[in-house]
Amino acid sequence: MKRIVGLLIGVCLTWTAAAQIGPAAPDLAVSAATADAPADTASGPGAAASAAPPPPSCSALTSRAMSADLRAATAQSQSKELETLAPLFDEAVTQWTAATMGCDGRARERAERNLTDNKKQRAGIAERQAAGSQCEMSHKDGGALQDLARAAFGERRWADAALLYAKAETMWDLAAEHCTGTQKEIATKRREQSEIDGHNAEFCAPGFDQARDTTQKFRNGSAGLSLADRQQQSQIAETLWRETARQCRGGAMELAGNNAQALARERGTPWVATAAPGAPPPMAAAPPRPAGTAAATASTAGKVAAGAVGVAGAAAATVTAAPSVTAVIKPKLPIAAATPTPPPAPRRGAHRRQRTRRPLRRHPLQRPVRPRRRPGGQRHRPGRMGQRRRL
Repeated sequence: MKRIVGLLIGVCLTWTAAAQIGPAAPDLAVSAATADAPADTASGPGAAASAAPPPPSCSALTSRAMSADLRAATAQSQSKELETLAPLFDEAVTQWTAATMGCDGRARERAERNLTDNKKQRAGIAERQAAGSQCEMSHKDGGALQDLARAAFGERRWADAALLYAKAETMWDLAAEHCTGTQKEIATKRREQSEIDGHNAEFCAPGFDQARDTTQKFRNGSAGLSLADRQQQSQIAETLWRETARQCRGGAMELAGNNAQALARERGTPWVATAAPGAPPPMAAAPPRPAGTAAATASTAGKVAAGAVGVAGAAAATVTAAPSVTAVIKPKLPIAAATPTPPPAPRRGAHRRQRTRRPLRRHPLQRPVRPRRRPGGQRHRPGRMGQRRRL
């Protein structure tokens, strides 16, 4: 009996221990899962780093830089405000800098070149911002007036073009006073060019147009004219070109002088001032330039600043209708002294003396040939074939 009671007590104790151990198993599983979690978390950044996208290629960097450069250039061509242009050029500089770091070889040289250009443009914008709004407005107004004057000149409204060029000259003068550095130099050059263009529009362009028309008519009808009439018409056209050259300045003066010399070379006779039948008297000479601007205008007559077109270009476009007139050579002498000089007449017997003074050629192994005497005491000099007699 005692043994049975002991066995029952042992069985009860065993069941009680099993009941206490059973609920602890899930806690162990949870703790094991919790212990493994930091390891998984520690391995997370490495996996994310391995899955990151690769750096952009050189082609992609160059495309981005070109897009930013195009946006900046478009805004600049549309004359946007400086506050709009500055961030666009900053973005272009940033993109080209990234392209220089991500490219090699020729692509890197290209990126460096574009980066240098954009930095220069950005420095110009910074200089314009530092000069103030008055300088910027003067530049814009001067450019607008110059464009209007150029349009009037293209339509052959000489009086309006001269007036507008004078106003543009005044505005560029104000810009030179308000600006500093490079902007002041640009304004000074454009003021000088506007002065030349205004003078040519008032005094040079009408005569230039008349000389061009006269030369064109002479070219078209010269085939049916006699020699005397052709010479007279050529003299009339050359006279018009020379009178026009005295009224012009800068490149237009040189072009008119070259056209006059081209007619003189084609004609082959000295120039004689000949007026057209029923033509009005020649215009008075242009007034002299002020002493303060004479030297500066002469030194910059052939230099046109960015955005300014001189009258020489318009004159060249006008004369293009006559190809033979525009095909000229730069003069070596002043226009007044450009008379063709006929070559001197050859002297009588010069060719004989030259032939007799020519040194005789003889082979070293040949013996000299003595000239034989002719009847009457004259010596006969054999020719080259007789002198090269073999041994």
